Amino acid sequence: MAINLWGDLPDGSDIRTPFAILKEQGVFLEQSTKGLLTGVVSRSVENGSTVLSFFIQAPALNSYNFQVAQVNHPIDLYPLVIRDVANAGRSWTRCDDEAAFVKALSLILAAERTKSVVRGLLAQIRAEIGA
Repeated sequence: MAINLWGDLPDGSDIRTPFAILKEQGVFLEQSTKGLLTGVVSRSVENGSTVLSFFIQAPALNSYNFQVAQVNHPIDLYPLVIRDVANAGRSWTRCDDEAAFVKALSLILAAERTKSVVRGLLAQIRAEIGA
């Protein structure tokens, strides 16, 4: 007869992953722009770390992508590092928990350069579709 040597395993349902937080922000972008822009998250694995890239995508402009941020996190999520790609950030910011990650991400998304990109993409889309 087999015995459980694991004990009580957590199910992880109490954790919002960095991927889920980025996807959530993509949904907000899509809703706010009435579908003209979307937020896309790509995921890869490099050297045992998960690499997430967050893009603003403009479907009406041949699915043009503008990378906003990159996140690298270990399998247990935190601490992670985030890089502000939109604002030509070359350095990484360490986030020890979800609250620090949300704060760092909000600074990137609310930055004037990011808003300028959104404004420019929306102007191009409206010119393209004649709106």
